[in-house]
Amino acid sequence: MFIYICCSGGATSSLFCQSIGKASDKNVLVEHIFIVLQDLENYKKSYDMILAYGPAELLNERSIQKYQLNKIINSVWICPQSRYLKESIYKALDPFHIPVHLVDMRAFGTMNGKKALEDIETNL
Repeated sequence: MFIYICCSGGATSSLFCQSIGKASDKNVLVEHIFIVLQDLENYKKSYDMILAYGPAELLNERSIQKYQLNKIINSVWICPQSRYLKESIYKALDPFHIPVHLVDMRAFGTMNGKKALEDIETNL
């Protein structure tokens, strides 16, 4: 399972992904999306869940094609500070049937990885 959690630049989504990874009993990789893309096939073999984080601006038609994101991402979660981009992200991902969700503001603000993990698993 490949989950992309995006924010303005990736710093806060990194911390949030780490708290989600700690809350999981699965073998989880937490890493920046560009690092994951460099060795995706090996990561997919080694981990039950990949929590990739990075900028919301990556989710545009050009980048989706360039990195073939439509073939690897199972769902996208947008952090509160980037929620204003939801419509453009949804528009870019809708043709590929990739679900787009907003991260719960309270879970994000408190870095509640357990709540976020429950939300992710509920929406698979």
